[in-house]
Amino acid sequence: MTAALLLLALACGGSGTDSTPAVLGEPAELEPADAVAAGDLHGGGDDSMVLVHEGVARWDGHEQDLGALVQVSARGDVDGDGRQEILLGCGVGRAQPRASARVWLLDEQGARLVWERQGERNQITELRIVADGVWMAAFADGKQVEGGWLRPSEGELWSFEPQVSAALATRQQPVEAGVLVGRIYGDEPRSDGDLTLRDGDRITGLPTLRGVRSLLSTELDGRAGDELLVGDGWHYRYGSEGVARVRLLSGDGWQQARTIASFDGEFTVREIEVFGAGSSAWLLITGSTRVHVLSRDGMGWQDLDVADVGDAGSAVIATRDGQPGVLISGSPARWFPVQR
Repeated sequence: MTAALLLLALACGGSGTDSTPAVLGEPAELEPADAVAAGDLHGGGDDSMVLVHEGVARWDGHEQDLGALVQVSARGDVDGDGRQEILLGCGVGRAQPRASARVWLLDEQGARLVWERQGERNQITELRIVADGVWMAAFADGKQVEGGWLRPSEGELWSFEPQVSAALATRQQPVEAGVLVGRIYGDEPRSDGDLTLRDGDRITGLPTLRGVRSLLSTELDGRAGDELLVGDGWHYRYGSEGVARVRLLSGDGWQQARTIASFDGEFTVREIEVFGAGSSAWLLITGSTRVHVLSRDGMGWQDLDVADVGDAGSAVIATRDGQPGVLISGSPARWFPVQR
């Protein structure tokens, strides 16, 4: 399946003439995995790779039965000790139809359950480790999604402090100006979703096309002021009408928008990750069925089609022996080095 990239010479504030596009090295084959995650659990620069197969997570000699389907993951230094932790947000799946919503914390010592809830729809849609703590979004019922802070408490399990609630607000990220909220659908059935900035009762719309499936606020160019990377174009007739594209929002209030990539043969962009900053930065894009790497070249952004991931698999950036790369689930799971 190929991807057509809209090359914009002015994307991200420069022509990129000093940039060399990314290339892939030969992949390393690993054990089978239905889902993957990664994080620098030892603080040495290399990532521990988590392979989840049939509900069991394995990493660095550890093993944990999660009791649920992995839906989202996040990495970051939760406790401020200089080493990252990995959070796995889990819930119902075909093999676990009665599973509760759970968050597991993985570190170099092992795994522990830090949050659990049994409700009408046990699905976690977002985990973010940011400067102010851990942000989580989870379904409160069949339609409403709550977003808020997940904080350590005196008991074994952490407390959840909801801050926002909206119908099908599956993608969320707290920022200095409020909370970015991306919805796959609107309030009415099959209506278009949207992207908004919410600060209390104040809701500001941001320029997007229909529903939002992925969202990332980042200093892509290493300058002051965040940019937004948005995977939008979701449509309820996703197979025929869905558009898989990445939009870059910048400027005052993120009102300047440009499309930096559009992928033929895909109907959505499920996840976006960034490695590095400035002209050497590259993006990991998980589409509806394939994984892509976007990097700057002399004309804007180049699309490097990496591999198939399936509609239920996952991919993350992972560094191994000092070399950044892409870890992709499958049978076998694969790690592709990415060189600039």
